[in-house]
Amino acid sequence: MHQFTPIPEFDQLTAMAENNPDQLEALRLELINETISFAEEGMQRKLRGLQFHIDMEIRRSKTPMAACIKISEMMHGSLSKLRSALNDQSKQRQSAVITSRIEESFIENYPVSNSAAQRGNSVATNPVSAKVLSFKARSSHIS
Repeated sequence: MHQFTPIPEFDQLTAMAENNPDQLEALRLELINETISFAEEGMQRKLRGLQFHIDMEIRRSKTPMAACIKISEMMHGSLSKLRSALNDQSKQRQSAVITSRIEESFIENYPVSNSAAQRGNSVATNPVSAKVLSFKARSSHIS
């Protein structure tokens, strides 16, 4: 079993930041690399890329507070994208469920005759089916 690098107590980290910032930076890098190394291989590349962007923002920032704010903005932006993607998926599922329920309701209430279905002409003999197909086509372009 792998032994994790211990994280010092807050007071020790504070003293390290004040008296030996290089040691604190080395600890930070060690903990980051250790954490990334435990991710799946496919995810490691993405995490290293993300860490590269974070490190660049830290280097570009004029103060530690500016770096903190920028990294916080990055996290909020990422969460916003995730929320949008999840909402889009949810809307697509809701649309599919609604369309399916409407279709089932119409089929139950307005069945197509067997002779028309055998001729492959169910839409022509059932105007409601034509409306359902039209609705499905429009809703598939919306999502």
